[in-house]
Amino acid sequence: MTASESYPQNLNPASAVDSAEAELQQELREMFEVDTQQYLEDYFRLVQYLNPQSWAGDIQHIYRAVHTIKGGAVTVEADPINHKALENIRSWTNKLH
Repeated sequence: MTASESYPQNLNPASAVDSAEAELQQELREMFEVDTQQYLEDYFRLVQYLNPQSWAGDIQHIYRAVHTIKGGAVTVEADPINHKALENIRSWTNKLH
């Protein structure tokens, strides 16, 4: 008996895995949207109010926000966002040196 014969047609292990993967990807995209919105709000707030007294700490928070967005973009395969975030990380890194 083959693996596909041991399962009813609608419970084929390969299709169940594909379905679970698609569901997981959708959940990750939804989480990414919510998280990215918060990180972008933090990013813009920090950039808008950069000042000499808190500059070093603010840059670290900005870097972390962009890096987290980049990581999330990789996870949900949002390549254009990933590339833009990577550009921002490189830009901020160059400014720190």
